[in-house]
Amino acid sequence: MVEGLANKWSPEQIAGRLAVDHPDDPDRRVSFESTYRAVYLPEKNNLSDGVRVCLRTRRRLRRSKAHRGGKQQRRGQTKDITLIADRPDEVEDRAEFGHWEGDLTLGTNNSAIATLPERTTRVTEIVKLAGIKSPVVVDAVVAHMQQMRTDVLVTLTWDQGKEMAEHKRLHAETKVPIYFCDPKSPWQRGTNENTNGLLRQCFPKRIADFGDYSRDDYDQVAGHARFSATAHPPKPWPPSLYREISHRRRYERLGRVDRATAPALKCRSRALLVRRLGC
Repeated sequence: MVEGLANKWSPEQIAGRLAVDHPDDPDRRVSFESTYRAVYLPEKNNLSDGVRVCLRTRRRLRRSKAHRGGKQQRRGQTKDITLIADRPDEVEDRAEFGHWEGDLTLGTNNSAIATLPERTTRVTEIVKLAGIKSPVVVDAVVAHMQQMRTDVLVTLTWDQGKEMAEHKRLHAETKVPIYFCDPKSPWQRGTNENTNGLLRQCFPKRIADFGDYSRDDYDQVAGHARFSATAHPPKPWPPSLYREISHRRRYERLGRVDRATAPALKCRSRALLVRRLGC
């Protein structure tokens, strides 16, 4: 269990991996709820207090779903939408390939990517964005979807973010039906939320600048996100680029990196990412 947490596996993944490795030995298996309790009550389980930071959220206290919301909705409402309640039943069953979920993941310096995981296989498409305004997001998603086969684009489920204000144009240009979750209901896009959490291990909040990475980098990360989203991943999630990126950012803030050196450091970060993903 401790080894799995050190490799940034979720408690669900640890439970799934142990069930596969020890199918006939229940004494060597543990439920994901037991892992959570061990992490948040380490003094009762002879574990160090540092195991809590191994979880993706890095929370010091465990919070219930009832305490995760509470913020008043202040942004504008997306108009003329089709809610998730009208989505076909086969989408919920995950029996048919081609049903996608979508959301934005934000980085530093106003950078962002759109993540599109497929519900059945967890295949993930990452779309690099030049901004978060609706015209920019829709243009990028349309261009990406037009490079995909039409028979694998059956439905798309998104939240009610302002980036989808031009969802009608997205539907008109791709012919893909778009369904929207209820307000403050991220669990209705559970596959996407889990995928974004996995991607954050390579692209930490307040550190990752999505403009630093190439299309090949995103393809490699998306491939690992698919395997890590399964209940028993075949190998550990690769280390994040926290040290490399934070080191470069620190030197830039101190003025020790000039404009001629910065591009070389960006290429070094990309090379490190590819090398670590390939190991």
